[in-house]
This record gives sequence, C-alpha cells and structure tokens, in this order.
Amino acid sequence: MRRFLMICLCLFSYKASAQFTYRQHDEIAVRDEENTLLEFPWAGGLNAAQYNTMDLNADNKDDLVLFDRTSNSIVTFISDGTRYSHAPEYESVFPNDITNFVILRDYNCDGLKDIFTRHTLGIKVYTNVSDNNGIAWQHFTFYTGSTTESQVLLTKGFSGKTNLQLQYDDLPALTDADGDGDLDVYNPKFGNPLYIEFHKNYSVERYGTCDSLDFERITDTWGNFMACHCEHFSFDDPPACSSGGRTKHAIGKALLVLDVNNDSKKDLILSGSECTALSLLPNTGSSENGDVNSFSAFPDDTPVEFKLFPAAYYEDVDFDGKKDLISAPNISVKDHSYINLQQTNWLFKNTGSNDNPAFIFVQKDFLQDQMIDAGDNAIPAFADLEGDGDLDLFISNNSSPDGISRIVLYENTGSKTDPEFKFKDGDYLDFSQRTFFNLKISFNDINNDKRNDLVFSATATTDQITRLYYISNGGNFGLDFSGATATPVTFTLTSPENISFVDVDQDGASDILAGRSGGKLEYWKNNSDKGALAFTLADNDFLRAGSAVESFSVKCTAADLDADGKTDLVCGDQTGILKLISDFREETNRSMKLTDIVFDPLSEIYRHRNLGGRVWPTVANLFHADKPSIVVGTVLGGIKILRHDDEQPLRIDPVVEVYPNPHDRDELLKVRSNIPIVLQVFNLLGQAVTEPELIAADSLATTSVSFLSPGLYLLKFTGPQNQILVRRIVVY
Repeated sequence: MRRFLMICLCLFSYKASAQFTYRQHDEIAVRDEENTLLEFPWAGGLNAAQYNTMDLNADNKDDLVLFDRTSNSIVTFISDGTRYSHAPEYESVFPNDITNFVILRDYNCDGLKDIFTRHTLGIKVYTNVSDNNGIAWQHFTFYTGSTTESQVLLTKGFSGKTNLQLQYDDLPALTDADGDGDLDVYNPKFGNPLYIEFHKNYSVERYGTCDSLDFERITDTWGNFMACHCEHFSFDDPPACSSGGRTKHAIGKALLVLDVNNDSKKDLILSGSECTALSLLPNTGSSENGDVNSFSAFPDDTPVEFKLFPAAYYEDVDFDGKKDLISAPNISVKDHSYINLQQTNWLFKNTGSNDNPAFIFVQKDFLQDQMIDAGDNAIPAFADLEGDGDLDLFISNNSSPDGISRIVLYENTGSKTDPEFKFKDGDYLDFSQRTFFNLKISFNDINNDKRNDLVFSATATTDQITRLYYISNGGNFGLDFSGATATPVTFTLTSPENISFVDVDQDGASDILAGRSGGKLEYWKNNSDKGALAFTLADNDFLRAGSAVESFSVKCTAADLDADGKTDLVCGDQTGILKLISDFREETNRSMKLTDIVFDPLSEIYRHRNLGGRVWPTVANLFHADKPSIVVGTVLGGIKILRHDDEQPLRIDPVVEVYPNPHDRDELLKVRSNIPIVLQVFNLLGQAVTEPELIAADSLATTSVSFLSPGLYLLKFTGPQNQILVRRIVVY
C-alpha cells in the first residue's frame, strides 16, 4: 500500500511541477588552489553545525547527521567506513519542524536513534519508527495525568509535572548519567541560567525497561556552583556572582556531559552565548549530584576559541571507533564580531578511549575543507571570463574575518558540455580594497551596450549604507574590467534586500525586480536615456505578492527554464525553498508558484526542499542543454546545483536564428545563438551600418533596427574562434 501511495504522489507531483523537474547534482569536479579534488564541493557550506551520528542507509555504519542553526537545515553524509560522501537525499527524511537544536539519542533502546529538538514550550521528541520501507518518525506525546497529552517533554518538578523548559539559545545534554540504561537530562535552569539542573529518568526503576521518558528533577543546582559569566564561576558556599555590585546574568548555555578522566563521574563542558571558549568543570561528586570546585580551558592541548558561543559534540567522525571532540559556534545568525565562518568546525581526535578520552587538535575546517565554502551568504554568478565559450563561477560573500567582502573566482577548466572548476582567485578585482561588506553580485548588461557588466549591491563599512553599483565591461567575448571604476546607480535599498535585473516589459533594457524586507516584490522600469541610468517604480506589489513575513527580501532570477520560449521566474528567500513561477509575464499572482520541483530518490517523488536557509538562486546553462540549471548560493557559504532531469543537448557548432524575416523595422529583431557571438549589420555595398553587438549564448536577444531604411541587409556573426556566419534579412 505504501509503495502504491508513493507512486500516486509521484505522478501527482510530476503533473503539478509539469516540466520543472530537477535533481541535485553533485558530480561536477572542483579543484582547490593546490589543484586537489574536493570530495563534496557542492554540499552547500557549514556555519554552526551540530554533530550527530546515525545509520541512514541501513549498512550498520554510522553516518553523519548535521543540523546547522544558521540555516535551520539538516546536512547528511554517508560513511563507507573510511570516508564520507554528501548524501542530500537523506536530508528530507527528517521532520520539517525541527529547530534550534537536534540531538539524536536512542531513548527506548531499540537500536534506532530518536530526535530531541527545541519547541517553544521546551523539548519536542520524535520516536524513530523506521522499517524496511525507510526512515520514519512519530511525534512522542507525554502523559499529563489527565485526558490531554503534552506535546513536549515533561518532568516532575518540586511541585508536580511541568515542561522541561529551555531558553532560546540553550543546548542541553542528554546522556545516561547513572549507568542504568535510560536517558537523563542536564540543562541550564530556565529563567536563571547561572545554575545547571539534573533530571533523572525513572524508566528502568519503575518499569524495568528503558523505553520510557519518565523524568524527575533531582536538583536545580547541580555541581553546587554558579556560572557567573564567561570563564567566571563561583564555587563558594553558597555560590554567588557579583561584579562591581551587580550580578552578571549570561543567557544561553551549551552543555556537553562526559567522563573526561575515567573516574566514572560525569564532568561538564560548558559555554555561554557571549563566550569565546569552552570551560571544563571537573565533577568530584556523583553524576546525579555533582560537586564542582574548579574549571579550566578545554581541551588543554589546544583550547577552543571562537568569537562567539562555541559548543562541543562527542562523536566518532574518523572511523576508528573512538568518539572525537568537535566544536562549532552555536550561533543562529552572523555576528558582527567577524567569526571566520570558513573555519567553524574544529576537530580534536581522540587518541585515548571512549572511557578515558585524550584529545589532540587536528584542524579548524573539518568537512569545510572539502566543499566550496565562502563563509556566509554565498551569491553565485556566472560569466565567460576569457571568452572561451564556457561559464566560469564567481561567488561573493557577506564578509571575511576582517569584515570585508570578497569575490572568489573558480575557472571552468572543463568544457561547455562537461564543466569542471578550479580555484583561480580568492579576491577577484581586489574587492577587499573597496571596504564593502554584504556584497551581492550579478552579471547584466545594465548600460545597454550589449556586454555583461558586473553589477553589485554592497554596504559600505564607512557609513553602513547599502548602495547599487556597476563596473562596465570592455570585452567583446570575455570580461575586461581593466581601468574601470565602480559607478553608483541611483536606487534605494536596505542591507537585507535583494535586486534582480529582468527585462520585464521586453523593450530590450534591464529592469529591476526588488525584493523588499517587508515581503513585497517591486518592479522598477528602466527609463535610462543616453547612458544616464534611471529606474522608476512601475508596480509596488508585482505579481501581487503582498507583505509576507515568511518570504522577506526575496531574490528572483528570470530565464526560460523549460524551453518553451517563455520566461519563467525562480525566487529564493530565508526558508531555503525555491518558488518557481511559470511564464511570469502572464502570471498575476505570486502565490501561484511551484515548490515541489526537486526529485527525492528515496520516496521517488518531487518535493520542496530547504536548500540551506536563506538562498540566492541564479540560472546557468552549465551543460549546454536546452534547459538550463538552477544554481543556488546559501547562507552557509556554499553552492548547490539543480540540474534539469529532462534536458536535451544543444548543438556544438554555431547555430544562429534571426526572426522575423522579412522584418518590420519598427519592431525589435530577435536573435538566438548557441554560442556567444558578435553581430554587425552591413548594407549590400559592404558598409557597416551598426556597431558590433555581443549576443550572449543560449539566450534570446533583441535589437532595434528602426533607423534602417527599407531594403536588403547582411547580418555578419563572428564567433569566439573567429567563426563567421552571414544571414540576409529584408527590412520594410
């Protein structure tokens, strides 16, 4: 029955998505600056990864399940016992309402790890009910003693059952503290995170099995200490925090509990939301009623140090059977203290044992060193750098550790049908010298000279104002920005907002679609005249999007995605889910959008998918096909590629279409070429009557011939390898 339902869903989804069907494509090779192949370049980056292990593919090997707080998304890697490979198909098997933290623990001793995640009222639990049909979850509800059940984890407090409540930034520790086989909880005290609570699970004591979650709070002052502030603890009797007559209250704690010195007592590794380091607090009491009298930076070999809120995780990630220590910042958004988000996965190898660990520092960019990771807010753009006919990859970011944005260039060293990228430049055009952050790039012909210019918005470090600029391209086929300066464009936008250049009214000039922070999509018409760029508001609620809190500062890009000759629109926002509008010029309602466009090989249906939190899509014909790919940049600093699963290859030899012919000179002449090509019009005497004009590959270009007298003309097309094609056209 389940198989039948999946087939029905697949058919329904395919019909709904029509010809907009994609698969996540991870096969394009990428080499780093040392010419070494990256193992999973298109995994999408990492910022604030929380580490768990779980057997995803039922091969009895633990795989990696990461939850990144800054994108609220799952990232999965399959292990073959010696190495990891990115496996995005497993990311969709997790519930879509997990948030803030994900802790995988087997609470009912059935060999399957269950989910503990944050709820606004405490901790939400999902029981793993997987079988031969695949991974599945069931929401666990708690008995309250009445006819209703609680949606969140309950504990018996000092005055009856209550929610085990957490603050927004808290990361609790779930472990078998007393060695009886069931799962206990350590957590920062709600409302007063200076203290740590311990909640004992009485499943084994009361029912003889570990398959229940029956908690009682044993103490709300575990360890008999107070966490006053970062690396400031009180071990007095009674403990008290004060500084200059004022008590310090740090909100948000990240906890890891394990026995670090093989004395059978659980010790505490602790950090706070304003802290830069991990603190080890050795326990000289019992695991249930701890006694802490000292602290030290942890690990002692190379103490963890982040600009903000490090957290620690204890999992075997190097396949030797011993649990290692991984530390990453437990942040939800990019902080202004310039965290190096390209190095946020610190790995410490366990050279001891699980009972008596000894941690040795290995690297700061575990997993990140094998993927494209520009830090955060990766904005991809494609252009033909050298005029060789293939597309090169440019990525801008929000900022680097120095607070300045850069453009990273990956050159296409493959071909236009079989791309391969190699790192070429970490600071293209020396953007680090321009003192911008929040850089968002694209390539568009903004000045209407038939060449793709570098257009970007950016926020100045000097006055914190976000502006729009362009750098004019002087090259015919490739990019030539030598000697060019950044020219400001009069257009008002704020830091989170996004703009896209689309010829909405098909007059041959690029208009602006602005994704505003309130959720509306604005259409600004290009009214430029004689080189003076000017945009006027034509529609302040384009496609009737309205204000949408769940979809603010939308970023859209336009292209013919399904080869039907009509222009479609694909948009991304902070949900990480792409929205696609077919033939957008004929659509009047943005709510009439497609989201189930990404194929899920496990369920064999097309789904919507969180591709990495806030996403910025662009379109690129990477494989020289009739249907281009969608390329997505993520808040995590990485790139993901969605390749159309029904594309057909285009011809490699030059093919140029010109229509209509004969041509009414008062209309726009349409030209389509499968390669970048330069057009120049000649009369029958061989005299040039137009300047050379670049026609981009695999796109429909328009040009005006209204100044020509009626008659017969020759259209000369010159390709990047000096290929020459001539077409005759009658103008009337």
